[in-house]
Amino acid sequence: MQAVQNITIVGGGTAGWLTALMLHTRLNWTRQGPPVQVALIESPNIPIIGVGEGCLPGIMAEFQRIGLDEQEFIRRCNATFKFGVNFVNWNLTEDGKPGTFVHPVSYGDRWLGGISPLYYYLAHGAHGGHDPHNAAASLDPIVEAIRLNRAPRASPEDAYKGDFFRYAYHFDATKLAEYLRETGTRRGITHVLDDVDNAIVGDGEIISHLILRQRGAIPVELVIDCTGFRGTIISKILNEPFQSYSNNLLCDRAVPIQIPYRENEPIESSTSATALSAGWVWRIPLFNRIGTGYVYSSQHRSDDEAIRELCQYLGLDPEGVEPRVIQMRVGRLRRAWVGNCIAVGLSGGFIEPLEATAIMSIAVTAFQITHHFPDKSMPETLRQRFNKRIDTLYNNVRDFILMHYYLANRPEPFWRAARDPSVLTESLLENLEVWRYRLPEPEDLGQPNIFTDASYAVCLASKGFFRGQKLFMETRAARQHWDHYFAALERRRARMRALPSARDFLAKMRREQPVAA
Repeated sequence: MQAVQNITIVGGGTAGWLTALMLHTRLNWTRQGPPVQVALIESPNIPIIGVGEGCLPGIMAEFQRIGLDEQEFIRRCNATFKFGVNFVNWNLTEDGKPGTFVHPVSYGDRWLGGISPLYYYLAHGAHGGHDPHNAAASLDPIVEAIRLNRAPRASPEDAYKGDFFRYAYHFDATKLAEYLRETGTRRGITHVLDDVDNAIVGDGEIISHLILRQRGAIPVELVIDCTGFRGTIISKILNEPFQSYSNNLLCDRAVPIQIPYRENEPIESSTSATALSAGWVWRIPLFNRIGTGYVYSSQHRSDDEAIRELCQYLGLDPEGVEPRVIQMRVGRLRRAWVGNCIAVGLSGGFIEPLEATAIMSIAVTAFQITHHFPDKSMPETLRQRFNKRIDTLYNNVRDFILMHYYLANRPEPFWRAARDPSVLTESLLENLEVWRYRLPEPEDLGQPNIFTDASYAVCLASKGFFRGQKLFMETRAARQHWDHYFAALERRRARMRALPSARDFLAKMRREQPVAA
């Protein structure tokens, strides 16, 4: 076996530097044998384009594993805490009123009396005064923490820990990329500022050299393409075809805008996704500003119409803003690993940002590289298994996002088109048919998968998927167990209410004076 000892990453940003840090850390963790060297080539002529401004809780564990200081990360990247996503106006209630529900990052206890607590929720309904269309509110105190804009713990010193539930982050994506770059170069990752103009490709699609504009030809062993939508290596040089998800997910445009906080406005502990006529508006609270924008279908709104609708929703004068319209290519490459080149991040695929999956997809792909790390022969069986895993990752994310659209019941033409049976994938259709008789289970979902069976179950229950049905396990859900669960949940809520506000907590964490809420 001829071991790969040099990894060359092309492209910086969040994808490049997070991948570099993960590979550098994980592949050299045991300090046995010769170290694997990581070099990153970054164009001096292409500005950093950060991936998203939110993430999922799994990234917290990865940040901790690669040794990022949470307090420094929060300060450097204007980060805030994320406990879930508020879905606003996606579904109408039985009386035709717009509803709101939370997809949280925490779901309460896994079992109650040997079955999921959601069976009790379906059998006996929400407890005293809680919204019957927001299932998570009856399962975990995290929904109350969102309502009250709380921090995840009492003490800033207890890094990466929540007193009652896990959490994720919102952050400035450009600043995150800069912070990861500084951390990576300190750790010994070689940073090369140059442009990759071409490559020498031999038999089996194996790249022997990259051609750099200033340095000329350099030898490579394993290449990681993190060049974003351009796909400089895997798409332009290796010509790997793209597989579109446009038949399933209709939104193909985004218009981002940054807005300031109003005076004394609290920092929210959740992302919001509010449905409009042809898509949805995101709201991501950072420490210093709010990121917002409209994800929409160009088949149902022109760019100008979308900008006007967004400005009307935000209370802005369209003449006073100059938003940038981003065309979204939704889908993935046919193969993420071709020859000795692996695509990570936007170069490998992209699914709209509804559930903030971009940075987690980067981390999962980098993790899979370490588990399928090749020798210089680039074994075909290893590549096939890796590609199957990445296909599953993207297809699972696609199905979860599709579920949100397909089970929405708004009346506008876009929303009717988004729930037409023709958009369904075979995998989601099969699962939805099974879930008419029982709750989702882990075995229903392929691996790797960012979203668990609990994610599906909470969203399905909140969107009324089980309404009018009686699942067998509901008949085994004793009322007294549900009442005991509620009493314990109320005690946890009472303790959680003593937590500081997110704004005061973050100000203290940043060593700043609290801002009045």
